[in-house]
Formats: sequence, structure tokens, C-alpha cells
Amino acid sequence: MNHMYSTVKEGVRRSWNVEKLWDFSNAIEVSSWEVTEEFLDSWSWGQNHPSQHIDRCLSADLSYPILIHEGKIVDGCHRVIKALAQGNTHIPAKVLTDLPDPDEEGSVLEEESSQGVVWNYRDMVEVVGAFFEYQKRIEYGFRHPIDGI
Repeated sequence: MNHMYSTVKEGVRRSWNVEKLWDFSNAIEVSSWEVTEEFLDSWSWGQNHPSQHIDRCLSADLSYPILIHEGKIVDGCHRVIKALAQGNTHIPAKVLTDLPDPDEEGSVLEEESSQGVVWNYRDMVEVVGAFFEYQKRIEYGFRHPIDGI
């Protein structure tokens, strides 16, 4: 299955193949994008539980930029979560000013809806940050390097 970016406008789900959007963005320069509070308070993974994304967040490659359109992340949520969990507030990004015609249009599927979901990306940042903190504690024998060891 292709990786798709979807948005709902006027009750219609419009979807784009993300690989095609990367091709569409070839001429766009990479810039530094500040992660917004709006992102932290949102959730675009439908009914997916946070545990379904932890491994991808932990292994995300931060050297690869994300794609943004109208302030929303088109591709790169796992990278953004990892960056935030590591204390970064900015991430390399390509900002799309427009999108080509969608690859698909249709109604919103129940599993795509975030209705009733009680978690958000802020929760993911905390979970991933806890994994990183645990890894540091293991690496330093449960003591902090400032202790002089």
C-alpha cells in the first residue's frame, strides 16, 4: 500500500501519494520549520494507538526533511516526534505552497477518523522521550555523566 497524505475539506477526503508529493517538492529549498503547538495537540493517525508508532519514532532519520502544507505535516510526523523528544523545536522541512490534484477523493473512513481518540502527539513526545531517557540511564549505569563517572 502506498503511503498517503489525506485531508478532509467540506466532508470530502482528498488523498495524495506521498512519493508523488516528494517529487513535486524537488525544486523547493529545505528550511528550518518550528513545530507548532497545534501539531502537539493534534492526532492524524486515525484510530491507531500510540504503541503502533513508537518504533518508527525511535528509528526516524532526522537528517531527512519533512513536508509541510498549510502548516500541517504532510510527511514526517515520526521525525517531528523524535526531534521534540530530543529537545529540538525546529526541524528541516520543505514547505509546499500548493498541492497537485489529489490522487483520490472519497468519504472519510471510520478508521481514519480521530473522533473519540484521547491521545495526541504531545503524548507521543513524552513516551518517546521516556525511551530516550531510559536509554541514557542504561548507558550511564543509572547515573548521570555530570556525577563525574
